[in-house]
Amino acid sequence: MISKRVLIVMITTFILFEAGFSQDVRASRLPVVGDGKIRVKAVVHSENTPSYCIELSHNTYRVTIVVAKNDIGRASVVVNGKEVALKMIQGSSRDYYYGDITVASSSFNYYFKLYERGIILYVGKTLSSSPDIEPFSNSQDISSLNKNTWAKNRIFYYILLDRFRNGNTQNDGEVESWTGNYSLQGKNSRYGGDLIGVYEKSHYLKELGIDAVEISSPFYQEGSISGNTLDFRHISPEYGVSSESGDALTFDYKILVKSERVKKGINPNSLKDEFNTVNTYTTGSSTIFFPKVSNLLRGKSSSESLNLLISSSAVNGYGESLSPSSWGDTNSDRLFFATLKKLHEEGISVILNLNLSSVSNQFFAYQEALKEGPQSPYAKWFYFTDWKKCTAYSEKNEDIWNPYIQYFGNSSVGVKYSKGAKYRRRWIAQSEGKNAQEVHEIDAWNLENVESQKGELSDATVRLNTSSSEVAEYLINACLKWAKGSGTTYQVDGFSLDFPSQLNSEFLKNFISQMLAVQPDMYFVAGIDRTPNKISVMYHRDFDIPDMLNEYVNENTLSSTDLAHQMEIKNIMESASRKESDLYPIDSIYTARSFSMTINPEIGFGESVEEFMKISPTELSPIDSLARYKLYLALSILHSGNSELLYGSEWGEFGGMDNGSIKPMLWNDIEGREVETDNLSKYSSQSVGGNKNALQFPGDVEVDLVNQTIGYTPQSSSEIYVFIKKILAIHHKYEALFSEGSVKYISLGDPNIYIYQIKSKKATLLIVGNRGSAKPIALELEKNGLYKSELNLKSYEIKEGKLNLELAKNGIDVLYKVY
Repeated sequence: MISKRVLIVMITTFILFEAGFSQDVRASRLPVVGDGKIRVKAVVHSENTPSYCIELSHNTYRVTIVVAKNDIGRASVVVNGKEVALKMIQGSSRDYYYGDITVASSSFNYYFKLYERGIILYVGKTLSSSPDIEPFSNSQDISSLNKNTWAKNRIFYYILLDRFRNGNTQNDGEVESWTGNYSLQGKNSRYGGDLIGVYEKSHYLKELGIDAVEISSPFYQEGSISGNTLDFRHISPEYGVSSESGDALTFDYKILVKSERVKKGINPNSLKDEFNTVNTYTTGSSTIFFPKVSNLLRGKSSSESLNLLISSSAVNGYGESLSPSSWGDTNSDRLFFATLKKLHEEGISVILNLNLSSVSNQFFAYQEALKEGPQSPYAKWFYFTDWKKCTAYSEKNEDIWNPYIQYFGNSSVGVKYSKGAKYRRRWIAQSEGKNAQEVHEIDAWNLENVESQKGELSDATVRLNTSSSEVAEYLINACLKWAKGSGTTYQVDGFSLDFPSQLNSEFLKNFISQMLAVQPDMYFVAGIDRTPNKISVMYHRDFDIPDMLNEYVNENTLSSTDLAHQMEIKNIMESASRKESDLYPIDSIYTARSFSMTINPEIGFGESVEEFMKISPTELSPIDSLARYKLYLALSILHSGNSELLYGSEWGEFGGMDNGSIKPMLWNDIEGREVETDNLSKYSSQSVGGNKNALQFPGDVEVDLVNQTIGYTPQSSSEIYVFIKKILAIHHKYEALFSEGSVKYISLGDPNIYIYQIKSKKATLLIVGNRGSAKPIALELEKNGLYKSELNLKSYEIKEGKLNLELAKNGIDVLYKVY
């Protein structure tokens, strides 16, 4: 794995102070340029990470080093014997020194020189007052393969399949009511959204102004969280086409092994419904034509199907082994390919959200490892902490690797007694002759007591060991199925990988290389991960900007000046993927359930909301919430070359911040949601004259003073839809400006007025936001010219070098000038 060294002070206190350096950043007085000291503990540089050493273009890199504010006089970087002076931008508590260097290859060494009143601090992997140090080294990964230019300036739309639209009720199984009282339905409930719903609404997405969609993991999994995957080889019938026979396989795909399916009494002939040869599927008014692909069980007799199921090489309920040659395409797989084709016909690209770092603890390989123990071929697929000493166990039958723990069950298997108590090994081997109840008890015991590393999102998930060649082969082959598709219109255009920093770096390089070999312009996004591996073809989704915009727009805790400073810093440190462009500070702003932050700013971006009712409904939110939400969205989308809307953001839908607590999408052709209830005590601020018993609410809100509750019906806002459609149109209209322009932040000295300018040789775009009260604004610009508002269509003439305009409370304006 690539080393990620953050600078650690490794020099003795004596040498540092002798040279005029201070280890204590909290010195008796604040740092001052010219005081003859450098606060070494505030010096930070991390090699091989996107923020500190990033590729701008072929063999051109930007390096950044961070020091205490006002601490040094100047700084430079030395690469291949050449010293390059660094520029400085000042943050709230740190100074950021950065510069661009040109090198002969992607592997190079470099170090920094910090100057302060007669002293020089040399900074590499070690620190010294002399140049005799160990330099930093850059080992850029597969940078020359970054050809995914199609994604530049795209507007993405994130679809959580289970919550977007229920187009096929036949595949629902046990789901909650789409329009039911959300507060009573529970976190992580299923709602029945599926691929048919996406297929039916492809034109809606195009009309909205969407260029690309990111679809949540559609595979066999438990719940709707990507880390709970059961198998990456097939699309779940819960999102696709359910078997007409009612085969339990449709809803209970536990990757049943070998003869386990026969014990379940499942008729192998029913599998043919999943692999039938019909090339059309009809739902409602839509007839979907499937691509013609291979079918594993086509023409198989009952006995042949049964043999596949109980074959010693079979590792799933379809009789498939780990070899791709044994894999077929189910009707659900074919529906997925057909949905890709439909979106592509609308000009919409598709990236697939995956979590390759963890899977469900019901994953076939994990279940097999629990059954077979440390000698299982799947034992190395995971990080079993109990099995680190499996060699001692296999050779000497020693228990040190597998300690006994107290046991309170009735089984006698693996039990020993000590001082009147029963103890049992963490792992119990299955043996012949056990009845079904005993087998179940042992399986449940192993699942609960064998220790392995958990996944990132749930205790019911386990980490995959992606350094294992067998794991790598399985994951890459499974993803190649979706990357290759069935013809050019039936394939995904990229992958969004959650937690890529948890993946083995060699595996990640190999994964990306093999996907690019199939599609040279494939797009890769680092999903839920603040410290991704340094793979330059992988775009890094930003989670800080939405949080900063929330602090500026909703919380009023960040001034426009501070916001501009932080944006400038991000522009310097995180513009790696915007080749030959100074504009784009990030690669994807994810709006999440941003209206929830507008209604209740204390919720904060990215926080999980265990109880949905912590968030006020739209009707009961502060009176200016719609205006603040529009300001927030406009600043988010127009800050970047790429933005990603979470489904429903265009209607002002709200809900929790994680997948488990996000509401289903409300559509105009679906009946409105049922009345939801909430605690009356939350809304005491809406009392009249200080009398909490005299509450005023909109007319459609029911107040129950006896039970101290209120009831309301959540509604979507067409006002937000119209506004966001207009903002997306502006983004598309000026794509070239976003690509070619450079950003300048303009300060008026007013903490509420936030202005930035995007300028190229041909045009200028001014984005002006005001989180405060309505006021006139005077901008000092060119001596002459005319600006036109893209929102109110007014024209503004520059007089005596000033442009004057009125901006409403929580207002936003977008002004455009052509030279």
